[in-house]
Amino acid sequence: MNDKLNEGTSLKSGGGAYDVVVVGAGIGGLVCACYLAKKGMKVLILEQHHAAGGYCTSFKRRGYTFDATTHYLGSFRENGPLNIVYNELNLATNVRINKFDPSNVIILPEYRICIRDRLEDTIAEFQRCFREESEHIEEFFNYICDTPFPLLFYKLKDKVFSDLLDEYFRDRQLKSLLGIFLGNIGVPPSTASALASVVLYKEFVLDGGYYPEGGMQVFADAFVDKFREYGGEILFRKNVEKIVVDNGKVKGVIIDKDHFISSGRVVSNCDATNTFIQLVGMEHLPQAFVGKINKLDTSPSAFMVYLGLDMNYSAILENRCSWWCSLNSTFNVEKVFSDLDRKER
Repeated sequence: MNDKLNEGTSLKSGGGAYDVVVVGAGIGGLVCACYLAKKGMKVLILEQHHAAGGYCTSFKRRGYTFDATTHYLGSFRENGPLNIVYNELNLATNVRINKFDPSNVIILPEYRICIRDRLEDTIAEFQRCFREESEHIEEFFNYICDTPFPLLFYKLKDKVFSDLLDEYFRDRQLKSLLGIFLGNIGVPPSTASALASVVLYKEFVLDGGYYPEGGMQVFADAFVDKFREYGGEILFRKNVEKIVVDNGKVKGVIIDKDHFISSGRVVSNCDATNTFIQLVGMEHLPQAFVGKINKLDTSPSAFMVYLGLDMNYSAILENRCSWWCSLNSTFNVEKVFSDLDRKER
């Protein structure tokens, strides 16, 4: 590996090492790279796909434009994390964000519950269907939205989401319906981290429904344009094969089999297993840490079907948003996940 340290310096015109190489042009990598470049650092993003965005990409088929994964954005309320990024990077000049209300609708034979723009309206939706739990419903949602993150971390770091639901509610159907949105992260309430679930609720479910004009690819491309304005460089169809570590220090990355790009800092916007096991290598990591990585479970992936319709349904559909539907009058979210697990095996 040390021989490869002398094979090249940089792909940036004029040569010289980069201050930072960012692996992956998902939204996390793009946000990080924009802030670094804005501060005057020499930043290179390497992306294996032909377009930026990760989950926030779009594709076209037969005249239709489909969002690959992300169906709306969250955290765009005033002082919300994504709203802060949007304003600090002045992305309003590149992309406009609209909000739809409701953002989600739960539809069962006996229930129809909307997640509304205003928290009090969402609370009222649940209270209308579960009158005996009215007081606890208000307490639950206010706890999620009003509790500072450090306190949430202290209270929830060792709990699963079902533990938190049990603290507030007795009604099994209500607890099951509140677990339905964990479909976004692929695990049921009995397995999902309570902390991660509460953050999902606060930043995505209860503060969701934001959509960029033109689709998700427009949103991702806005970051790319801003990154380039700040002097950053992004290369597509470049698969990072190794993060080079020498004597405990990062030296750069290897792409295209043997091309070395020098950088004293590497930010990986990949999953933990790929980052540490494949890219960094177990030989550079403490065994205890490697053991923790190897114990991580992969959550089930979503199966998605894209439909291109030959007529405009906007005047027919009462709510143009995310629908969570079940034909069963007694919905059991745990059974849904356990059935999926059995089918996978």
